[in-house]
Amino acid sequence: MLTYSNFSYSNVYGFIHGINRNKPTTQQVVADSWPDFKVIICRPDPMKCTITNQMTMELTEDQLKVAEIELEKYLPRSQQMYGFVVLRNRVKSDPAQIFVDKWPHFSVVFCKPFCKQENDPFRIIFVFATNEAVLEETIRKSSLIDWTTYFGLGINNSHMEIFKKMVSEKNVPCRKISVCHRMRLEDISKLPPIDSSGISLSSLDESHIGLVSQTWKFVEHEGADGMIHRMISNFPSCCVLDADGRPVSWILTYNSCAMGMLYTLLEHRGKGYAKVLISSMAKRHHALGLPVYCFIEEENTTSYRLFTNLGFTEDPSYRKAWFEFN
Repeated sequence: MLTYSNFSYSNVYGFIHGINRNKPTTQQVVADSWPDFKVIICRPDPMKCTITNQMTMELTEDQLKVAEIELEKYLPRSQQMYGFVVLRNRVKSDPAQIFVDKWPHFSVVFCKPFCKQENDPFRIIFVFATNEAVLEETIRKSSLIDWTTYFGLGINNSHMEIFKKMVSEKNVPCRKISVCHRMRLEDISKLPPIDSSGISLSSLDESHIGLVSQTWKFVEHEGADGMIHRMISNFPSCCVLDADGRPVSWILTYNSCAMGMLYTLLEHRGKGYAKVLISSMAKRHHALGLPVYCFIEEENTTSYRLFTNLGFTEDPSYRKAWFEFN
């Protein structure tokens, strides 16, 4: 029936031992006959994993649960990818594919969104890697990145040289969008006490999409309303309401669990609303089992001071960079 096997007796026993105890796996076990078998082969189950090419594979629902546990081991370096997978495992609202170079001991993870339009400005691929040599080889040999079409890329600053090399080799137009601090609140108890008496707090709803969108820096891009709609409809948000029940200050959650889009209408600034919102959202994320972090652009010194004063910290050597190509 089958004439080869890459597994020793102990490996086969280990696989079957794990499968019998409900350990998630993408392997299937095949025997030449039953019950008096002479050959057993463990091989990838084509129904449980999608191979995009020889360099990457897309993770299934069961594998994503295991990937969440593995990515948690690499925190804080894996913060954004971990956040993507955490929300992906809990909310199926923001469609994206998660790919790895190999399973289960991966070195590279890609998060690739589903986009209906090729020039969608929010068609951003996010990358996490523990091995730069494997990352470079994966980028070169996989078909995950189509260098001939428009796409965005979010990467750790330590990987910039690899992508600069690829851009030069492929002669692809590239523009840096932003470089950000990654701010984390590792201990929720470190939040300073915030007086929110007299402040009416609520969550945003779909009627507020236009208000939030028109104050966002990317409002001119087609697809902004859709992205904000998904964020408000599916992820935690918090806002301050005026006497008429209208939002005057707000904060949202991106599909990577990062808090963001913090904004206060000009006429309501200086009242401490931002502190109240950050504190409230941090506590809500913590209660939901979500990571508490955000990205702040390097030039946004006001927000940097605000989050720092609330107990958020960063790794000074780490920066997250966003680029767009073609």
